[in-house]
Amino acid sequence: MVRVLNYTPSWLSRLSPDANIFANTAPRSPARPSNGTKKAGAAAVPLKKVAYRGTQIFVAVGNEVRWTDLQRLKDEHQAKARRRLSRPRGHSVSDDDEDDEEDYSYTILKPNFDGEILQLIISPNQDYLAMVTAATVHIATIPETSQLQKSDRGPYRLKTFQLGPTIHVIEKPAVASLLWHPLGHMGCCIVTVTVDAVVRLWEVSREDRWSFDTPSLTINLPALIDASTSEDAMRASVNNANTGFSPDDVDMKVASTCFGTSDPSFGHAWSATTLWIAMANGCVYSLCPCLPTKWEAPPGFFKAVSTYVSAEMSPNDSKKEENLQLDLLHQWFTELEGQEPIKVSGRPGYPSAEVFYRPVQPGPIPKLQGPFIPEPDIMGDCEVSDLVVTALTKPRDLDLHDSLYASAAEEEVQCLSSNILSLLTTDGKVYNCLNLTGVTAAWLPFTSEANDSDDEPDADALLNFEVITLHDTEHLFKASFSPDPFSPFTYFVTDLNGVYSLSLSSTVDTFIDEIEDPLSERLSLRLEQWFQRAKSIVDHVLPFPEAVARTNISACITLSDSEIGYFLLTAANGQPFAANLDIPSDILETDVANASGYDIEDLNLGALVLAEPRHPFMPSDRLVEDPGLLSFVENVIPQRHRRRYENEVRLGPETLAIMTDIHRYLAEETIGINDAVSDLFTRCERLLGEFRDQLQKTKELVRKIDAVTGEDDDDFQTDEAGEALLADEKLREKFARTTERQRELVAQHERLKQKLARLGGLELSEKEKAWVREVYQVAGAIEGGEVEGGKKGKSVVGRVKEVAGLKEELRGRVEAVVRVGEGKKGVEGTGGGAPKVPTGYRKARMGQVMEMLARQESLVEATGGRLERLRDVVR
Repeated sequence: MVRVLNYTPSWLSRLSPDANIFANTAPRSPARPSNGTKKAGAAAVPLKKVAYRGTQIFVAVGNEVRWTDLQRLKDEHQAKARRRLSRPRGHSVSDDDEDDEEDYSYTILKPNFDGEILQLIISPNQDYLAMVTAATVHIATIPETSQLQKSDRGPYRLKTFQLGPTIHVIEKPAVASLLWHPLGHMGCCIVTVTVDAVVRLWEVSREDRWSFDTPSLTINLPALIDASTSEDAMRASVNNANTGFSPDDVDMKVASTCFGTSDPSFGHAWSATTLWIAMANGCVYSLCPCLPTKWEAPPGFFKAVSTYVSAEMSPNDSKKEENLQLDLLHQWFTELEGQEPIKVSGRPGYPSAEVFYRPVQPGPIPKLQGPFIPEPDIMGDCEVSDLVVTALTKPRDLDLHDSLYASAAEEEVQCLSSNILSLLTTDGKVYNCLNLTGVTAAWLPFTSEANDSDDEPDADALLNFEVITLHDTEHLFKASFSPDPFSPFTYFVTDLNGVYSLSLSSTVDTFIDEIEDPLSERLSLRLEQWFQRAKSIVDHVLPFPEAVARTNISACITLSDSEIGYFLLTAANGQPFAANLDIPSDILETDVANASGYDIEDLNLGALVLAEPRHPFMPSDRLVEDPGLLSFVENVIPQRHRRRYENEVRLGPETLAIMTDIHRYLAEETIGINDAVSDLFTRCERLLGEFRDQLQKTKELVRKIDAVTGEDDDDFQTDEAGEALLADEKLREKFARTTERQRELVAQHERLKQKLARLGGLELSEKEKAWVREVYQVAGAIEGGEVEGGKKGKSVVGRVKEVAGLKEELRGRVEAVVRVGEGKKGVEGTGGGAPKVPTGYRKARMGQVMEMLARQESLVEATGGRLERLRDVVR
């Protein structure tokens, strides 16, 4: 659970001049004042008007970009506060205001294009800034910090390049998503996806202007989905291939895209190479591997892929299509292993990287995998707004310095290929879906004969295991996900009601534990139980005040700094909203343990929250905006008639109409100011009541402290010497008693734990497991069970009864034979037809029969005794 320490700090509140970085300085039209009823979600893409680099933030306001440093804003504000406190008597406040005007605030970065900037996205190496408008895309090189910190208040001219000046224009389909490829060489690979489902990879370079005009790879998804060979896939790489109306314009309308991970060191081997494309109707497709011409291999990539290829290439009864894909993968990986990597230095704080060229065979365009369709159907009248993919693997504890990173990079990447796809819709719901099959590299075959199949491939299902509702309003809004700097399983969602925190950590941990359990015979039952109890942790960390208009809401950013802390920042209606969050305890404990070596149990690492966090006061717009009466008069009075009103005003119908309009405008302005002042008075009254409550709580807290220290007693306790015990001594004494009691409880707990372990908590040995299996086999034999061939075998009891019956039958036959032999003794010499049997031979045979009967009887009795003992054991 995310804990909020405090909301928007004073140095960024609306009353602070530093908050003007988010405000639109364009004059307000007073003739018809805007009431903030702009339809939510009117933008074609989610707004991402705030980006950051370290503690530096870039804010898009209209068609300009504003830059500032949050750390410097905080330091300047604290310095102003100290100067005001140390101000001598007689020093006027106006002098401080003049000094404040000269202080540093922000720098305006002016690009060389028109149009409102909707998204700001910084490259992985933090040297490029992508700016997305309604129809165009522009790439700017970020100046050095020293140049941006100059005191000159004039706008700084950005050096920008238009990306695709003949492709991303007004006449062509708009850009639905823009991403920086996580494996691009030097972080200079851009992926743009238009709404007509055309993917383009741009490998830009400041030295090559042509790289901004033509993409290095183009993939037309509607054409690729019908392709059956690699030659058909290459035909899908033609620019502007979609002309005219097609049903794919509806089914293949792109809503959002993302890579399997933005951090190459996290996830399975194919995470950073897999591009996921979510359509507006909820279907999801994937391209793997989606690589530029030159790319940097993630840590552990070669060992993981080599292990996978070696395991899958072993003789088995796999299908023909699977064998074909394995052959293509082996061909691709063999060519990749034969390359000599190019060593390049990484960005500051990161090790050097190895650059490889994309293999020529089987081809640059992978197979389009999908569609992955959520089950049950989640789409109604809404559309998908954003997509994020979480790899089901535990993050490795990597140190990005010295030799630890290199050793971790050589480790075998042992993780699951399954993923959790989180789909965010425009009606304010998050659908968490599980993809069990995962995605690996796949290409189309070279010939159509190799891809002959009578059956069409079935669509892969996304198992929807959780639905999170963020707001219940009827407004549709294009919300978006924002990553968390600490956990790859936590995301922030900026919605109409504020910012929410979604954590999948517990869900992912339990799923991995179930999958990695060696007892896989009951996996389906355990997964069914996991589906029933899988729940994400949702926190409303930053709610918007009710008085704020829900317009122009930008996706939040989350940064971590030693001075600023765990800081969450967003903007709505030209106002900043922020929150200082508590660093997760598991992250903090790991960092402190690695740095100091102290025992974590002896440290209290949680931040102390003395009071419940609350939002700062947000004055009404009527109290802070400039009055528009003068501009209103200029709009009402024509230019040719203004000279008349510079002298004595003459009454007339025209003057009466102007006075009426001005009176109506003043009445509206007065009503708005009265409402704002009334709200301010109500808040002041409420503040007084809350202040009284805080005083009462403080008194109660003081009373409790006195009770603990003993200062509330009328008579002090005395020791043997008769001296009064001081408060701190009583506290030490009480603390010592509590510590001793805690030690006793811990010792008792350890004794109980050892006793339970001796009673049967130990694991069974191999001999004990074999004996248990033998007992179950004997029990099955006793009660009867299936034998080889699928026939029903008889139980031991049945077989004993059958032997006893045979014994009685055999005994009856022997007695009958004996009686017949005795009856014929008198007629042996009369020459009858019966053969004559010698008496000695007959006695010998009868002895053998009786001996066999005795042996069978003893065997039956022994079997019955053993049966009784086994029954007792089974019970």
